[in-house]
Amino acid sequence: MSIKITTVSPQKLHTIWADTNKIKLIDVRTSAEYRTGHLADAKLIPLDDLSVDTLSADELYTGHEEPIYLTC
Repeated sequence: MSIKITTVSPQKLHTIWADTNKIKLIDVRTSAEYRTGHLADAKLIPLDDLSVDTLSADELYTGHEEPIYLTC
């Protein structure tokens, strides 16, 4: 599996979300931080738990070229 990592600004992410109205978004903060507030549709997977296996077992990973965005 080939992984391409790029960085996008919050403004660019907002534009992408506005254009598609649905993105795959993972919040990598702790559970306590997530509970204080998070972006709509963001799924919590704390950074310490994030791995290819975690993504493969999750509905976020489809095996396609769709980007997955991480936020913290």
